[in-house]
Amino acid sequence: MEELEKEGEKKVYDEHLFKEIFFFETENINQRTDWFLIFHAILIEAYFSIEKITQKTILGYLGLLIAVLWLMSGIRTFKLLWQAGKSLNSKEIVGERMSNTFRKIFADRRASINNKFYGWARPAPLFSIITPVIILITWITILSFELSLMQMMILIAIVAVLVLIIAISANYIEESQHETGANKNDAIK
Repeated sequence: MEELEKEGEKKVYDEHLFKEIFFFETENINQRTDWFLIFHAILIEAYFSIEKITQKTILGYLGLLIAVLWLMSGIRTFKLLWQAGKSLNSKEIVGERMSNTFRKIFADRRASINNKFYGWARPAPLFSIITPVIILITWITILSFELSLMQMMILIAIVAVLVLIIAISANYIEESQHETGANKNDAIK
C-alpha cells in the first residue's frame, strides 16, 4: 500500500513538474521577445543617430547578427513548445486526467478561435519566428540604403554562412545526443 502511495505522489509531482516546464517555456517567449525588441530598438536608434558609415555598418551588422540569432532561438523555442504542447495530450506523460483536460482545452480553442480574420495569428510562431524575420528584413532594408551592391552581397553571404553554421552545429549537437544515448524526450519524461 505504501508503494502505491509513493507512486501516486510521484505521478502527481511529475504531472505538476511537466506543467511547470510547459508554462516556463511559454513565459520564455514573452521575456525573450521583450528583450530582443528593446535591444533592437536601442540599436536602431543608435544606428540613425551615428553619422560615421563605419560605425553605422558595425551596428547594422550587429543588429543583423542578433536578428539571426533571435530567429534561430525562436525556431527552437517554438519546436520545444510544440513538443511540450503535444506531450500534454499524452496520458503516459501527464496522466489521464490532465491529458483529457488539455485535450478539451485545445479542442475548445480550435473550435472557438478558428476565425478567418485572426485565427492564423498564433502567439508562439508570431513572436518566436515571424517577428524575428520582420526585424531581420528591417535590418537588411536599413543596411541596403547605406551599403553598395557589393557590400550587400557580402552581407547576404555573411547571413547565409551564419545560418549554415548554426544549422550544422545544431545537427552536430543532435547527432552527438543520439550517440551518447540521450533522447529528445528525456527532458520531458
